[in-house]
Amino acid sequence: MRLPFAILGYARDREDVQAAIDAATRLGELQIRKGYAPLWWDSPARYQREQHETLPGVERIQLAEELHAMGAGDCDDHAPHLAASLRHVGRRARAVVIESPGIGYHVIVRTTSASGAPIVLDPSARRGMLDGETIGASSRRGARRFGATLARASSILDRVATLNPASAAARALTQEAARLVQSARGTVEHESEELDELPAEERE
Repeated sequence: MRLPFAILGYARDREDVQAAIDAATRLGELQIRKGYAPLWWDSPARYQREQHETLPGVERIQLAEELHAMGAGDCDDHAPHLAASLRHVGRRARAVVIESPGIGYHVIVRTTSASGAPIVLDPSARRGMLDGETIGASSRRGARRFGATLARASSILDRVATLNPASAAARALTQEAARLVQSARGTVEHESEELDELPAEERE
């Protein structure tokens, strides 16, 4: 039996979006385990900006099976699929939402290297998000800077979540995260060094 389903609702803050991403990751793990979807690195699905023709103004999150079948998706499709795949092979991983006022959000993957060191991966960048878009220059230095910036911004937002959102400290940290993410948009992420830490079968 195949039962199509959709969950329609409103996400009012980063915590709400993160809950949806976590759910997509868990469902992706189930689909992979049951053989409905391949591991992320075995799927040729590319990056494609959100298409709003059918549901204007609605953010669509594709599960792993649908992403593979459709052949394309954006960051909130690719990151849960990669996180689910890493978890399926025994790696600690989570698709993490980075959100700042005036910038919107992006979804990356936090995982660890074989030695246990924390690393940040951007599956959307690996599947063409930056190709032909406004983010330009490609260099190892830029890639390292991009990954480090995303990690710092994500860490700052984790600290914000423990504070009173109305406090001056929370506002200052949110502004700092926004500045970091904005600056990261001017660099390119190819994750050359992070990919060196992954097993060969996990590289594209």
